[in-house]
Amino acid sequence: MSLQLHRKLISEPFGPYPETKILTEEFAHPLDKDKAVLDGVYMEMDRRPTGLEYTEFIEVAPRRLDVRFFGILIIEKLAWLSEQGYEWLQKDLRERDARINGVKSGLTLKTLYGSRKGEGSRIKVWIQCQKVSSARYLTDVRRPGCLFLISKWTNEKSKSIHYNEYRIQSLDAGTLSLSKKFLSRFRLLAFVKMAISEENSVPVEERTVAWLVDQMLAHHHELGKKHRYVFDADSDSDVDQEGNTDRPRRLRHVTRAEVQRLLARHAEWFLAQQIVTSRKSHHLVNLPDLYKFCCNTRRDGKPNLGRFGVNEWEKKVRNHCTHPKKSTTSSSSSRVHSALERRSPTPVPRVVEFEYDSDFSVDSSESEHDSDSDIDSAHMELCRQVPAWCLHPPQLTQFRWDCPGCDYSIDLRQPPAYLPPGDRDFLEKTPWRLSDAKVTAIVVRLTSDHYHEHLRHRGVDLVWRNGKAKLISWPEESPMEGIEVGPNRIKEEMD
Repeated sequence: MSLQLHRKLISEPFGPYPETKILTEEFAHPLDKDKAVLDGVYMEMDRRPTGLEYTEFIEVAPRRLDVRFFGILIIEKLAWLSEQGYEWLQKDLRERDARINGVKSGLTLKTLYGSRKGEGSRIKVWIQCQKVSSARYLTDVRRPGCLFLISKWTNEKSKSIHYNEYRIQSLDAGTLSLSKKFLSRFRLLAFVKMAISEENSVPVEERTVAWLVDQMLAHHHELGKKHRYVFDADSDSDVDQEGNTDRPRRLRHVTRAEVQRLLARHAEWFLAQQIVTSRKSHHLVNLPDLYKFCCNTRRDGKPNLGRFGVNEWEKKVRNHCTHPKKSTTSSSSSRVHSALERRSPTPVPRVVEFEYDSDFSVDSSESEHDSDSDIDSAHMELCRQVPAWCLHPPQLTQFRWDCPGCDYSIDLRQPPAYLPPGDRDFLEKTPWRLSDAKVTAIVVRLTSDHYHEHLRHRGVDLVWRNGKAKLISWPEESPMEGIEVGPNRIKEEMD
């Protein structure tokens, strides 16, 4: 076969196929995150095009949502394919080969992929996934700039439930246009967190809308001073491939009113996102001030938070904005909101180990006060999913930690790139010992994040709620259930 015909044969993706039929259960194991990457993703709800703006809610959606998404997946290994998937794909490959060459094809997938590492070609396929849980954007510690969608499917033979977490490389143009507001909202949230990390000495009471406007103006000035967004790296001598310039630029003056108008677009969403929980560590800004800003953007003076999900919004506004309760706890009680990341305010190895154990302990208050046997049995089933080695503090050998459940490891002498800059600089540029409190805190945070992935792969998660660590099903119950596939969109199972 000529190179041109070969490229034409595999240039377009095959399918679409349902992921439950074409992929194996082990395909999207969360500890091998580079597998599940989708391109050109488009979404449908009630068999109509949709986007993240209409599928994502801060709280429970006002109605049941039937959502599915399609994306292009590169099959890197034939081992990713189920027996049914292998049969379908080889049949479609031969049919396309016959159409291109005009003769009956005997081409096989094994021939196309080759028998040695690095040789052969790779096939792209459209897959259809059943969406569950909420999309995640700019929240992953290791891949902070990525968007993730989660799918759920049940093995027809074993009846076991599996969750696949897909990293979205690109969105279909139609889906992107219906998702821009969602993406902008989470960019705003990420910016607020970044601004706080850079000026963590500013107390939450002083993080007003005026403070946020100042931060955005300063960021715009600093970022654009030596950076161009429209450029030609080949013809412009002072611009590199990323748009960075050698000479300082004269930026257009941006007024405070412009920034306030930008904030006003997402202020109500940001307010709802902040007051949805009572955890103090979740509250990033001065909530009464943010509420007043939202009221000023409305003609009737009353923010409409109901569009972000069903909740007792009026009660939450009263508790956090109009009549907030004065804190009766000391500053040392402002623990990190995730139970997996909790640390003592004056940590030493022994205390951290104790708190580490308690993070993975199970809250028994429900079973003690609830006589419903179904709740007790469901609770115990969640407990059985927690590996025993997750209950013990991490043990380091020669500055290295090896996960007891997989081949993942952390070497403190070569800090991971996803560490916050302050922690990475501390490990790389500051003399330290393993007994140092800050080193202990970094190790606990890194290993806890990794244990988080193990728990989620088993269908459970550990969250910090009402001052206690609690096991929940993962993803949490959501109104996003599956819908029937269209007759011409998904390849039906062959007899």
